[in-house]
Amino acid sequence: MKYPAKMVFRVSMVIAQIIGPLVSLSAGGQIIVNKLANFYQTSASSATPDPLAPYEFSATCPVAMSFMPPSGSSTALAFSASQGRYQYSMDYAGLAALNSTFADGTYTLSVSGSANFTLGLTGGSFPNAPEVVGGTWNSSGQLVVDPTQSVTINFNAFTAYGLSGVGSHAAFYLTSFDGTTVNLEASNSTPANATSLASYNLPPGTLAPGSIYQCTIEYDTAVAENTTAVPGDTAVTAYSASTNFTLVTSGAPSGAASITLQPTSQADPLGSNVTFDLSSSGGSNTEIEWFKNGIPVPSQMGSDLALNDIQNSDAASYFAIVANGAGPYAQSSTVTLSILTPTPTPTPTPTATPTPTPTSTGGMAPTPTPAPTPTPTPTPTSSSSGTQAAASATQFINISTRAYVGTGGSIAIAGFVISGSSPEQVLIRGVGPTLAQFSVSGVLAQPVLTVFDSSGTQVATNTGWGSNSNPSQISAAFAATGAFNLPSGSADSALLLSLAPGSYTAQLSGLNNTTGNALIEVYQMPTPTPSP
Repeated sequence: MKYPAKMVFRVSMVIAQIIGPLVSLSAGGQIIVNKLANFYQTSASSATPDPLAPYEFSATCPVAMSFMPPSGSSTALAFSASQGRYQYSMDYAGLAALNSTFADGTYTLSVSGSANFTLGLTGGSFPNAPEVVGGTWNSSGQLVVDPTQSVTINFNAFTAYGLSGVGSHAAFYLTSFDGTTVNLEASNSTPANATSLASYNLPPGTLAPGSIYQCTIEYDTAVAENTTAVPGDTAVTAYSASTNFTLVTSGAPSGAASITLQPTSQADPLGSNVTFDLSSSGGSNTEIEWFKNGIPVPSQMGSDLALNDIQNSDAASYFAIVANGAGPYAQSSTVTLSILTPTPTPTPTPTATPTPTPTSTGGMAPTPTPAPTPTPTPTPTSSSSGTQAAASATQFINISTRAYVGTGGSIAIAGFVISGSSPEQVLIRGVGPTLAQFSVSGVLAQPVLTVFDSSGTQVATNTGWGSNSNPSQISAAFAATGAFNLPSGSADSALLLSLAPGSYTAQLSGLNNTTGNALIEVYQMPTPTPSP
């Protein structure tokens, strides 16, 4: 599923609607220089920066063109046969990186057949992040709608609509996997519409049951325009904000593929190469898309997901979608990737044997201290307590890692598996503020700790460990597991849970999308030794 926010052509059509009253597509074309902020939404009213490409620079023109930023060299656009236009696009990990290459200021445009001219791209006036307000979102980060009912998708306010630049535009797009079977859109723009696009209604029967669709909300502010430099064309500069999300419909799909081999959770050392296997059958015109924490994984070829040289940022939940181009789909099991950090075995510190001090008795010589008699090594017995002691000596009892907690797909995630046939009690902690006592700077001020099972169902969540119903038991668990103490009333998070055998993920994020350094820990509670 390749989302349209990454398509320069879509941006060009959006801005064409801003300047539509000046020139139509049939009358020629649009020349556009654009800065775009990309977002992704996986829950109600919480669009977060796209973890793959939060910023983008693009330019497009119907004929050959090059442009020169305020500082730097000239860049020529390349012809796209699929779009029938000349295009340029580049993604950036941050706004500073974008501006270091393409700064705000005056751009010089060289369009084939016309004299050079300039346009300003100034002010940095990116629109606010578009969002879906409310709605029903599942644990896979998808907006769920009933195709048999009338459904209205509501959007947040475009706060700068009609208030800055030479024009404003808000648009919504919904397309099927193939981009053609279903292709819905709506938009408002100045001066034709006094207010921004606030919602979109899906009448009953518009979408098929059990189907998946890609959606985009985009807000645009045109900064400057020139309608005379290139005959028949209008040139414009703009700032845009675009949010992608996935929409699925309830009900049984018709003609969907079936998954014959499900992926499984994995735990591997840092730097390993990992592959999640997947096989499917049936369906027609099928496409396979993998998702990481609900966000599409780019550049995947074939049905398997291959991750090379895994890093802490790869620790996450993953699932795959196998969809017909028209929409019907099958979704795989949600699995986790955990990064194993080897725990070094501490070197025991030798205990010095004290030298005995002779006792003086008058003028007599000191009495020599007799050599100690060695204590024989006891023979192990086959009792249950002996077996438990032997097992616990080699048992893996905790995992922990310190990481920078971001937002969206960059939160901290620890995956773990409860084996055996009976539940285990575990202590799970998300430590932020208390790390400052260990000279860690930039800590996560208010960690939010949430535990999910392998189906993506939330098991428990906590913000501030003292707010739990069992703080005294949690405090006792700190001592029982050897974990360092968390001050009473601290904003650090902790959960003491009894979990059935299976795979779990502990996800650590910041309250209200805050970020910072934090420690995520999972401890197995010690098993009490039976009385003799």
